[in-house]
Amino acid sequence: MSNKTADEMFEELGYIEKFKNHCEDEMYRKDSSHQAGKSIKFYNYSESIEIYPCKINMQELKVINKKVEELGWLNE
Repeated sequence: MSNKTADEMFEELGYIEKFKNHCEDEMYRKDSSHQAGKSIKFYNYSESIEIYPCKINMQELKVINKKVEELGWLNE
């Protein structure tokens, strides 16, 4: 895995952070006209992820896995 943070990796894929609250969720939205409305939300209180629409590529999956690792959800 890369030495970059998940936030840096999301940025490289064209995502921008739209909301961040360590108690509830972090949301990233794709910043391009052809993928308008694509978002990924991480809900800390339930350790769940919401992806809209429900289609991601392998680069996005790698970044999601990195973010889950950084959030400590894999330490259980």
